[in-house]
Amino acid sequence: MKFVLETSPYMSGDFLSVPDDCTAFVIDIDQSYAKRLLHWMDHLKGLATNENGLYSMCLWDYSGDYHELDEDNSCPDHHFGEIAYKGGPARMECNQVIVRADDVCWKAIPKHGSMYVLSDSVHRNKLEEIANAVQQA
Repeated sequence: MKFVLETSPYMSGDFLSVPDDCTAFVIDIDQSYAKRLLHWMDHLKGLATNENGLYSMCLWDYSGDYHELDEDNSCPDHHFGEIAYKGGPARMECNQVIVRADDVCWKAIPKHGSMYVLSDSVHRNKLEEIANAVQQA
Protein backbone atom coordinates (compact mmCIF):
# COMPACT_ATOMS: atom_id res chain seq x y z
CA MET A 1 0.00 0.00 0.00
CA LYS A 2 1.40 3.36 -1.02
CA PHE A 3 1.40 6.17 1.55
CA VAL A 4 1.95 9.87 0.85
CA LEU A 5 2.74 11.57 4.15
CA GLU A 6 3.19 15.26 4.88
CA THR A 7 6.55 16.36 6.25
CA SER A 8 7.58 18.93 8.82
CA PRO A 9 10.83 20.14 10.41
CA TYR A 10 12.07 17.70 13.06
CA MET A 11 12.71 20.57 15.47
CA SER A 12 9.99 23.18 15.84
CA GLY A 13 10.65 26.86 15.40
CA ASP A 14 9.42 29.84 13.44
CA PHE A 15 12.63 30.00 11.41
CA LEU A 16 12.47 26.40 10.20
CA SER A 17 10.65 25.31 7.09
CA VAL A 18 10.76 22.18 4.96
CA PRO A 19 12.61 22.61 1.64
CA ASP A 20 10.23 22.62 -1.32
CA ASP A 21 11.58 19.39 -2.81
CA CYS A 22 10.74 17.29 0.26
CA THR A 23 7.25 18.35 1.33
CA ALA A 24 5.89 14.79 1.07
CA PHE A 25 7.28 11.39 2.01
CA VAL A 26 6.21 8.53 -0.27
CA ILE A 27 6.54 4.93 0.81
CA ASP A 28 5.12 1.65 -0.41
CA ILE A 29 4.54 -0.65 2.56
CA ASP A 30 4.07 -4.25 1.48
CA GLN A 31 3.18 -7.18 3.71
CA SER A 32 6.80 -8.13 4.40
CA TYR A 33 7.84 -4.58 5.38
CA ALA A 34 4.71 -4.15 7.55
CA LYS A 35 5.58 -7.36 9.42
CA ARG A 36 9.15 -6.13 9.94
CA LEU A 37 7.91 -2.78 11.30
CA LEU A 38 5.50 -4.58 13.65
CA HIS A 39 8.32 -6.85 14.83
CA TRP A 40 10.42 -3.79 15.71
CA MET A 41 7.41 -2.23 17.50
CA ASP A 42 6.92 -5.41 19.55
CA HIS A 43 10.63 -5.53 20.33
CA LEU A 44 10.50 -1.92 21.52
CA LYS A 45 7.52 -2.69 23.78
CA GLY A 46 9.47 -5.57 25.32
CA LEU A 47 12.46 -3.35 25.97
CA ALA A 48 10.31 -0.51 27.29
CA THR A 49 8.87 -2.71 30.04
CA ASN A 50 12.39 -3.26 31.38
CA GLU A 51 13.83 0.21 30.79
CA ASN A 52 12.10 3.33 32.08
CA GLY A 53 12.01 6.21 29.65
CA LEU A 54 12.50 4.19 26.44
CA TYR A 55 10.12 5.85 23.99
CA SER A 56 11.44 5.14 20.51
CA MET A 57 14.27 3.67 18.50
CA CYS A 58 15.76 4.84 15.21
CA LEU A 59 16.97 2.48 12.50
CA TRP A 60 18.67 3.29 9.19
CA ASP A 61 16.06 2.89 6.47
CA TYR A 62 15.96 3.96 2.82
CA SER A 63 12.54 2.48 1.99
CA GLY A 64 10.81 5.67 0.83
CA ASP A 65 11.45 8.89 -1.08
CA TYR A 66 10.87 12.57 -0.41
CA HIS A 67 9.11 14.57 -3.14
CA GLU A 68 7.65 17.95 -3.94
CA LEU A 69 3.97 17.76 -4.78
CA ASP A 70 2.44 19.54 -7.78
CA GLU A 71 0.54 22.72 -6.86
CA ASP A 72 -2.77 20.96 -7.55
CA ASN A 73 -2.06 18.31 -4.90
CA SER A 74 -2.15 18.62 -1.18
CA CYS A 75 -1.28 15.89 1.26
CA PRO A 76 -4.57 14.61 2.69
CA ASP A 77 -4.37 12.45 5.79
CA HIS A 78 -2.40 9.38 4.75
CA HIS A 79 -3.29 9.63 1.06
CA PHE A 80 -3.25 6.23 -0.62
CA GLY A 81 -2.58 5.73 -4.32
CA GLU A 82 -1.23 7.85 -7.12
CA ILE A 83 -0.34 11.52 -6.77
CA ALA A 84 1.53 13.94 -9.05
CA TYR A 85 5.06 15.09 -8.20
CA LYS A 86 7.40 17.75 -9.50
CA GLY A 87 10.57 16.13 -10.77
CA GLY A 88 12.26 13.15 -9.20
CA PRO A 89 12.87 12.29 -5.57
CA ALA A 90 14.79 14.77 -3.42
CA ARG A 91 18.39 13.98 -2.56
CA MET A 92 18.45 12.99 1.10
CA GLU A 93 20.90 11.48 3.55
CA CYS A 94 20.82 9.83 6.99
CA ASN A 95 17.38 8.31 6.30
CA GLN A 96 15.88 6.63 9.35
CA VAL A 97 12.65 5.04 10.48
CA ILE A 98 11.52 6.02 13.98
CA VAL A 99 9.76 3.14 15.68
CA ARG A 100 7.45 3.85 18.61
CA ALA A 101 5.01 1.58 20.44
CA ASP A 102 1.95 2.64 18.44
CA ASP A 103 3.29 4.17 15.21
CA VAL A 104 6.25 4.67 12.91
CA CYS A 105 7.51 7.68 10.96
CA TRP A 106 10.56 8.52 8.87
CA LYS A 107 13.17 11.27 9.01
CA ALA A 108 16.10 12.36 6.86
CA ILE A 109 18.36 15.32 6.14
CA PRO A 110 18.03 17.08 2.77
CA LYS A 111 21.36 16.79 0.94
CA HIS A 112 23.68 19.63 2.02
CA GLY A 113 21.11 20.64 4.66
CA SER A 114 21.46 21.07 8.37
CA MET A 115 18.10 19.88 9.72
CA TYR A 116 16.00 16.74 9.70
CA VAL A 117 12.68 16.49 7.88
CA LEU A 118 10.10 14.31 9.65
CA SER A 119 7.13 12.55 8.03
CA ASP A 120 3.68 12.08 9.51
CA SER A 121 3.24 8.70 11.16
CA VAL A 122 1.59 5.45 10.14
CA HIS A 123 -0.29 3.85 13.01
CA ARG A 124 0.06 0.29 14.21
CA ASN A 125 -3.51 -0.70 13.25
CA LYS A 126 -2.84 0.21 9.58
CA LEU A 127 0.39 -1.84 9.62
CA GLU A 128 -1.50 -4.79 11.13
CA GLU A 129 -4.11 -4.49 8.38
CA ILE A 130 -1.40 -4.67 5.71
CA ALA A 131 0.51 -7.49 7.45
CA ASN A 132 -2.63 -9.61 7.87
CA ALA A 133 -4.02 -9.02 4.37
CA VAL A 134 -4.63 -12.16 2.37
CA GLN A 135 -2.53 -12.28 -0.78
CA GLN A 136 -4.81 -12.26 -3.83
CA ALA A 137 -3.75 -14.35 -6.78
